[in-house]
Amino acid sequence: MHHQKQVWPFIVNEEVRSAIAEGRPVVALESAIITHGMPAPHNLTTAMKLEEIIRGKGCIPATIGMLKGQLTVGLSSSQLHMLADTCTKKHKISTRDLAFAATKKVDGGTTVSTTLHACRLAGIDVFVTGGIGGVHKVHSSGATTWDVSADLIELGHCQGVGVVCSGIKSILDVPATLEYLETQGVSATVLDRSLEAQCDPAKVFFPDFFTRNSGIVATSFITDPSQAAEMIHQAKKLALRSGLIFAVPIPESAEPAGAEIKMAIEKAVSLARRSSVTGRDVTPFVLSEVLRMTDGRSLAANSALIQNNAATGAHVASALAKLRTENPSRSSSRVPMSYLNFISIWKSNSSRIFWRVNRWWWWVAAS
Repeated sequence: MHHQKQVWPFIVNEEVRSAIAEGRPVVALESAIITHGMPAPHNLTTAMKLEEIIRGKGCIPATIGMLKGQLTVGLSSSQLHMLADTCTKKHKISTRDLAFAATKKVDGGTTVSTTLHACRLAGIDVFVTGGIGGVHKVHSSGATTWDVSADLIELGHCQGVGVVCSGIKSILDVPATLEYLETQGVSATVLDRSLEAQCDPAKVFFPDFFTRNSGIVATSFITDPSQAAEMIHQAKKLALRSGLIFAVPIPESAEPAGAEIKMAIEKAVSLARRSSVTGRDVTPFVLSEVLRMTDGRSLAANSALIQNNAATGAHVASALAKLRTENPSRSSSRVPMSYLNFISIWKSNSSRIFWRVNRWWWWVAAS
């Protein structure tokens, strides 16, 4: 009887897999910014620049994307070029879309939620992005919205992954999102190297993506990436279910356009509502309109903040790798590595061994 060859829906490239196994620093990157977040050719140049920054800090970049139905950790240069090509359709893939995308063998960019899921599977503990999704603002009519990003749900159970970002995307309801994150048990800490360690906590504000001050006092703040690494390390030792957010304010040099951009965002959000744009299409629509209204200044600010985040995230990953080398413990040997071993078994075509192990595991689980 002829059996169709099975295709594993989750793969990690050799460089990233070796780095994880050897305890070297790895920094994950999402790919929705390539497929839906920036226009060409800036999407590709930004993606390549982020990887260059991370490598320059002694870390291994692991851009994550969906290629022909395979959730792929660590994209090659040619794969980045393919995702950045706007001539062919690319899907925006959240966690709800993963099974469908794997079944239909589609190409697409992974959102924060899907990238976090891949980090958890692969064993990557530091992830860099521009901003996270959140709770959408209440409609001007006062109607309640149930539009809550899957990013927040995944942050609630990504098991100690640290997300270095510039806060919550500006089109969203920042106070409501922070409340939701608290409910999920997610730490939202400001990471600002320009602060003094002994500064007044009441004067430290959570960043607002394009501006450094959202007007919301931060619940906690740190001044050095090594402290972020220590928090991730402690979260793992405590077996916390949730992840950690490290909100890095936009560089001061890129902030002057922030007020103009925020006004443009309000106009773009109103336009989206009048145009009946909903769901996953809202963010790309608003970003495109803001880019047009600001004559490209929003793109420059976006590029500046995510490049700064990449450098900061690399410092966090390096400090975490050093911390684990100096403090080896059982907490460093985590379940995802066994998952990678299963992948290795599969890729070596030892399918009979794999299925015997699989049947044994289900027998144990059922007994």
